[in-house]
Amino acid sequence: MKLLRRLEIPGSSKKIDLLVGDLSAIPPEHAVDILIISAFPNDYQPTANSLVGALGRRGLSVQALAEDRAEDLTESFACWLSKPIDPRLELNFSRILCFEPLRRGRAAELVGEVFQALAPFAFAPPSIRSVATPILASGDQRQSAEEMLQALLEAAFNWLVRGFPVETVKIVMRPGAEQDELEELFVSEAQRLASGRPRPATVDGPERPRARIGGYSLEHFRQVSPADYSVGLEATSQSVSLPGLPAQAYDVFISYSRKDEAAAQHLYDCLTNAKLSVFMDRHALDLGAAWQQEIFDALEACRSTAVLYSPDFLQSKVCKDEFNIAWMRRRETDAPLFPILVRDAALPTYMRLLNYADCRTSDTAKIAEAASTVVASLGR
Repeated sequence: MKLLRRLEIPGSSKKIDLLVGDLSAIPPEHAVDILIISAFPNDYQPTANSLVGALGRRGLSVQALAEDRAEDLTESFACWLSKPIDPRLELNFSRILCFEPLRRGRAAELVGEVFQALAPFAFAPPSIRSVATPILASGDQRQSAEEMLQALLEAAFNWLVRGFPVETVKIVMRPGAEQDELEELFVSEAQRLASGRPRPATVDGPERPRARIGGYSLEHFRQVSPADYSVGLEATSQSVSLPGLPAQAYDVFISYSRKDEAAAQHLYDCLTNAKLSVFMDRHALDLGAAWQQEIFDALEACRSTAVLYSPDFLQSKVCKDEFNIAWMRRRETDAPLFPILVRDAALPTYMRLLNYADCRTSDTAKIAEAASTVVASLGR
């Protein structure tokens, strides 16, 4: 495998690498915790030109892994995680994460689910720190390699900048006629992401605004010499700020499912009565606004986050994104995180690691007690 380009996240050791080579034969110097693959839903036939087929020729049956999965996340994130790979195969990765995007829509729109699926295991055992991925769904699934590379790079960049604990993402191309064009695309997209510029409008209309990143200086886009991976040949730097939101614009961000809106409203009332400023999307968002953009911006600008655990919270990708970002902020900046259980839910391990206030079933008196704890913790 040959390293071509690198996008570094400053202030950390995190990086996104572009390589060319054979992902079924990862050399020891490029060993990773997770190899991401893509497949048609429940179809793991080892075809001649697929990564599934190449792995099969090296003795790894994806079909066998699929029949005995460690975690099945296909309903929420179109992914499943394998059990540990037999080390006797000497494949230089520990597990696979299989991405099956065609379950629900266009692959480029769903590629961010790869990182959502990894989040529980990045925060808790097996403590994933490095991943390698092809340009997903661009082989037998015939998705546009250019579109998938753009989506994959943007998703990886946004999650790493926000504090996702994975240290290295390796995007690996197969040698071929498109190699130079894809490398050039990686360069232009990396420079765009580092500068904070939105993606240009397309023939299908303007892009939905990209979630911008607050408080980071993004730099060090560089070309890598094959002989010396530490040689930086090009750099660009620009500070990216939150548009329209001052630092710590709110005291508390409330993350909740719509089905728990009554409990969230009661918490909101208790906190605002105690003179705290609270972000709750029903109160703070303009109709027609790019709501996901504003939610992420507001979350990053809040002193703390209160999350309302429930079965519907766990089924909401947006709620889980909000929790994961709040968790990352807590790890990076000690920003308080206040979990509140409002309905019985089978919490994943990394959510159970945090002490939570038991307010089942949306008990208003207990929610008021939880609100008092939040107020006291924030020094009001």
